[in-house]
Amino acid sequence: MTTYATLKSDLAVWLLRDDLTAAIPSFVRLAEAAIRRDLRIRQMLRTSTMTLTAQSMALPSDFLEMERITIDSDTEWLLQYLPPASLYSSAAYRDTGSPAYYTVEGDYLVVAPPPTDSPDALISYYRPYDALKDDANTNWLLTNAYDVYLYGSLAHASPYIKEDERVQVWVAGYSSAIAALKRRDKAGTFGSGTLSRVMTGAVP
Repeated sequence: MTTYATLKSDLAVWLLRDDLTAAIPSFVRLAEAAIRRDLRIRQMLRTSTMTLTAQSMALPSDFLEMERITIDSDTEWLLQYLPPASLYSSAAYRDTGSPAYYTVEGDYLVVAPPPTDSPDALISYYRPYDALKDDANTNWLLTNAYDVYLYGSLAHASPYIKEDERVQVWVAGYSSAIAALKRRDKAGTFGSGTLSRVMTGAVP
């Protein structure tokens, strides 16, 4: 099993330095911040149920990006996304009936029309991997895509150690690892089949 301790040890070896013990965790945290911005794969998806008791409600604390949201009823209709300005200016925002549209504003989910019967919404969203803190820590990404962590941390080490000669190699390695992971995720999701057009659930 690959652990945080292994990553830190490997970073010291790759950087050819034995005096960066205190700085290496910062390189890893910077890499994790970049990963949160750059990566969206199915292993990051989480499903949660929200009871819509108000038109605007706080999203889960680990929310990164919405994948889909449905009203969890017999029909399970899919809510359509609108940008905040479009949602607030729409007639649906002040209308009555079951929610048909949603937007994300800051850390809040906003739906329209306003819910009147506290329906359950099933949300599928992307969340970040757990940050590495203790030496024994690991996560799915560290185990299955170690190069993402390694090259990402090395790329962020370069400005600190003023090592400009290798930074392009490390940045390219990180970008390549992210791209390869996304390709593998797409292949794992869709296989060799073709996408089929289906009708989405209609709003009652």
